Amino acid sequence: MNRVSWMTLVVLLSAESSFSWDVNELTVIVDTIRREYRIQEQFCLAANIPLDTQDRNTLSNVLQHDRYENNVDRTLNSGVAYVGTNVVIATRASDIHAEPQVLLEENMETLINNHVGNRLLIYSYLSPCVGRCTNPFDKKFNILKDIRNNVIPYWPNRVAFVFTTVCDDKRCGRVRGHEKPTKDELRESLSELGGTGIGLENIFRCYKPPNLGFECHSCSSNGAVSDVCVQNNFVPGQQSQQRPKQRGRSRSRSRSRDSGRSYRPEKRGRSRSSSSDSGRRYRSEKRGRNRSSSSDNGRRYRSEKRGRNRSSSTKRVGKKSRSSHSRG
Repeated sequence: MNRVSWMTLVVLLSAESSFSWDVNELTVIVDTIRREYRIQEQFCLAANIPLDTQDRNTLSNVLQHDRYENNVDRTLNSGVAYVGTNVVIATRASDIHAEPQVLLEENMETLINNHVGNRLLIYSYLSPCVGRCTNPFDKKFNILKDIRNNVIPYWPNRVAFVFTTVCDDKRCGRVRGHEKPTKDELRESLSELGGTGIGLENIFRCYKPPNLGFECHSCSSNGAVSDVCVQNNFVPGQQSQQRPKQRGRSRSRSRSRDSGRSYRPEKRGRSRSSSSDSGRRYRSEKRGRNRSSSSDNGRRYRSEKRGRNRSSSTKRVGKKSRSSHSRG
C-alpha cells in the first residue's frame, strides 16, 4: 500500500473513532430516505452513509444505484429483500418481520465489504416489537444477536437505529395478538436494543409531531429511555410548557397566602394601636373633664360660700344697728 493510501486510511479511521451522530444532519438523512422509498407499510432499511455526507445532494448520489422506482419496488413486490450497492430493504414476508430479514449476514455482506469510511443507518418504520425483535428468549427472530454479530464488529460507534412510529398495538406485545405492550415493556425493549453495542443514545425517533416539522429525537434522556420513544402522541415541549404554569400558580397562591398573613398582623397591630390610642385619649379627656368639673365645682362652692358669709355679716351688722337705735 502506497503512502497516499496509508494516509487516507489513517484519516478515515480517526474520523470513525471520533464520530457522533448529529441530530440535525440525521433529520435530513432520514427525511431524504423516506422521500425516496415511499413504502406504504412496515419496512426496514440498512444503508451505508459516508462520514462526510453534507446535504441531500450528496445522499442522493449515494442512493443513485438503489432507486425505488427502478429495482427496489419490483423486488419487494416479489416477496424478497432487496440487496443493493449501499442499501438493503425488506418488508414483512409471511411470518417473518422486516428487521431480521435485513440484518441477516448474507444480506448484509455487500454493506460489510464497503463499511470503511461509512456509518450505518438502520431505519424501521415501526419500533422493534417487544414479543420477537428485542426478546432475547426468541432465538429465531430476535435481532439482538444479528446486530452483535453482523453490525457492531464493522461499524463500532457508528450505528444509528431510527424508527418513526412506536409499535404499541397487540401485534407488538409480549404474546402476539393478546395484549398491547406496556410503557415499561417498550422501555425495556429499547434498552435491550441499546445494549447490543448500539447505545441508547444512538437510537432515535424521527417523525412529524402535530403542527411541527419532521424532526429527530434521541431515545436517551439522562441515561433512561425518553418519553418521546414510547408514546406515539408525544408532543415535544408540551410537558416543559405545562410544568412552569403549575409552579407559577402555586407560587402565586403561596404569595397571596403570605401577603394575607402579613396583612392580618399589621391590621391587628393597627387596630390594637388605634384602640389603645383612643383609650388613652378617652382617659385623658375623662381626667380633663373630671378636673375641669371639679375645678368648676370648687369655684362655685367658694363663690357660694363667700356669698353666704357676706349675707350673714350683713345680717349681723343690721341687728347691731337696730339694737343700738333701740338702746338710744
